[in-house]
Amino acid sequence: MTKFNYLIIGNSAGAIGCIEGLRSVDKEGTLALISEEAYHTYSRALLPYYLSGIISLENIYYRPPDFYQKFNVTPLLGKKAVRINFKSKEVELANGEQVGYEKLLLATGASTLTPPLTGLDKKNIFGFLSLNNTLQIEKILDQVKNVVILGGGVIGLMAAEVLNLTAAEVLKKRGLNVWVVELAERILAPVIDETASKILEALFQENGIEILTKT
Repeated sequence: MTKFNYLIIGNSAGAIGCIEGLRSVDKEGTLALISEEAYHTYSRALLPYYLSGIISLENIYYRPPDFYQKFNVTPLLGKKAVRINFKSKEVELANGEQVGYEKLLLATGASTLTPPLTGLDKKNIFGFLSLNNTLQIEKILDQVKNVVILGGGVIGLMAAEVLNLTAAEVLKKRGLNVWVVELAERILAPVIDETASKILEALFQENGIEILTKT
């Protein structure tokens, strides 16, 4: 079993910020990063831009290719952490491998909230939080005409920067019929007020995107 002074589970903004912060005070301690995805660190906020064709896949990576090497990090990419033994300070991976640590950071970020609905195990149902999700969606877009997005929050609408490009807009631009289904009375209810929600709903509908609230 390999043991590290520092071990991070996750490979996005929190993990990268931790790596850079650690190396500013400790340049010698051993440091490893575990990520279920096999990719170099990338920006989730740029995924809609990639899906729409505005940027290339290479442009979603927000650190240089030599980032891990430069910061003396052992990247354990494409490996899923399945169990943590806090007593022995070990992380078990899906392949049975054990990774030891002295200090551990959990920086896995958000995960898709799956509603208790039947049929969500069927074909062509995806989350939209990761590059894996995005590549899966990209593969089937030319085969479908109708898309339903469950959730009218920031993730569902996938607002990038100032909400000028969303998951719904990306799909609509590809000639698809798009519906956004939101359980609450309005979209982005926890983030903006009622007036702003109505303005955004009107903008979406002007672009042919149906907004279904209280549904």
